[in-house]
Amino acid sequence: MYTEFCTGCGLCISQKKAQWEKDKNGFLNAVSNDKAFHSFCDNVCPAGGMQCRELEKGTVWGRNTGVYLSHSTDESIWFEASSGGVLTSLCLFLLDNQMVDGIIQTKMDPDNPIGTKTSLSRTREEILDCCGSRYSASAPLWDINDYLNGDETYAFVGKPCDVTALRNFAKIDERVSDHIKYMFSFFCAGAPSEQANIQLLDKMGCGKEGCVYLRYRGDGWPGYATAIDRHGVTFQLDYRSAWRDTLGRDIRKMCRFCLDGVGEMADISCGDAWYLGEDNKPLFSEAAGRNVVFCRNQCGKDLFFMASEAGYLTKSDYPEFEKELPLYQSYQYERRTTMGTTILALKVMGKRYPKYSAELLKSYGKRVGLKHKISRFKGTIERITKKKL
Repeated sequence: MYTEFCTGCGLCISQKKAQWEKDKNGFLNAVSNDKAFHSFCDNVCPAGGMQCRELEKGTVWGRNTGVYLSHSTDESIWFEASSGGVLTSLCLFLLDNQMVDGIIQTKMDPDNPIGTKTSLSRTREEILDCCGSRYSASAPLWDINDYLNGDETYAFVGKPCDVTALRNFAKIDERVSDHIKYMFSFFCAGAPSEQANIQLLDKMGCGKEGCVYLRYRGDGWPGYATAIDRHGVTFQLDYRSAWRDTLGRDIRKMCRFCLDGVGEMADISCGDAWYLGEDNKPLFSEAAGRNVVFCRNQCGKDLFFMASEAGYLTKSDYPEFEKELPLYQSYQYERRTTMGTTILALKVMGKRYPKYSAELLKSYGKRVGLKHKISRFKGTIERITKKKL
């Protein structure tokens, strides 16, 4: 179960409960037959399903103490970031005001442009070096022990599954609450494989062997996937072609069954607040970026207000989010409201599945009609039969 639906966060590896094993697509998965591994994962791993029992029932977009539209007031960050630059600006605010000693976040691995590397940022320059989305596998909890001793405090930026694992770990290791003062996340549609990244570079005309730099988004909104080869030649591909047609077609298995792509367990989570066209579908033409910001608890709300009042961020109330988000974040809405139907199809076909609370799944499923559920059920069965799932 835990190996098949591994999220690759690296937490169990850090606690010496398992070892890495790379699969055919290039994903690192935690592997162990030790009882201690399964016992540890029962308590912390998002792949088990029950670790999401704290998600709020019936609220598709998750618990919140306030939902806002926002972007960085620093024009260079606003342009360079993947969307509005809110998380980057929050990290800068924390460091500038000495509220933490550093930011634990992810950046491009300089030795492998399609890879990632966990980084500790202590300066503005280091934070900006991590600015922008990374559409490749990351394991930000692999070396978490490095940050849980000593006297320093940190903010953590990671995928929703990383934050969930860290929240769960905090319940059995008090060092987490002592040292990780803030947890930030973002809307996530899945972690693409190494093979998908190689295909992306091939499609761009750069190729993995010659690539020395790869940026997936930013320098505009949504911006272009941009690769640079060893000769200094630049290659670009538009967002739809890079994500929808390439990277998004090969993501971790768990990502397809994730119930929390919206970062509900973070203090603050951000997503793209796409503009809608006349057909009520998101426009992906270049524009000034903006984030939808979910303050998930009072701690997150207090921080967001402090940062906006200090001039780091804009802040606009967003009372229409329940109506508009299903339109421009349709993948997140669809995945959460139909997960109960998807799990039922897996059961019928004798497949393993994350053991989410039936009550939780039912509360989300009330948002969609029976006809839509039947269509989803049939589609899932068909994909399983054709071995596409």
